[in-house]
Amino acid sequence: MKRFRTTSRVTLLACALMWASVVQATAPQLYIRVTENMRAGRLKDGMLLAQVRITYLDNHCGFQVWSEVPRVNGQPDRYALTGKNALNQILHVRLKGQDWKTDTQGGEGLMLNSSETSATLQVLADGNQVVQPQKWPLLLQGVATGCR
Repeated sequence: MKRFRTTSRVTLLACALMWASVVQATAPQLYIRVTENMRAGRLKDGMLLAQVRITYLDNHCGFQVWSEVPRVNGQPDRYALTGKNALNQILHVRLKGQDWKTDTQGGEGLMLNSSETSATLQVLADGNQVVQPQKWPLLLQGVATGCR
């Protein structure tokens, strides 16, 4: 019994954050790498849950990344993920990255002014939390922004 419990704890976020990218030839590509060896239990505020990379090879002046899952207190970069197998379990996360800014006009995630071909950001635990073994689906969307 104890061995089974340990195994359950190890798989908390192994497949937890799911990703999607738009399947078009000229669309940006999103890649998510979930932090390995995540365990159920206490998550500290700011704990790294996943790393995100958005890549776009055509001409652009920035990126925007967001999710359609429920926002926390209307903040465009903070989300409440619902457990896949237990709808009453919630994991609060936030998106963060160097030089990324919250979308204050449209309220959709984070924006970065950059003409680089790729950029990275992180999915972090938002607040101290206690979580059970679970899968936490997170569908991210991303676009390359035009120049003004």
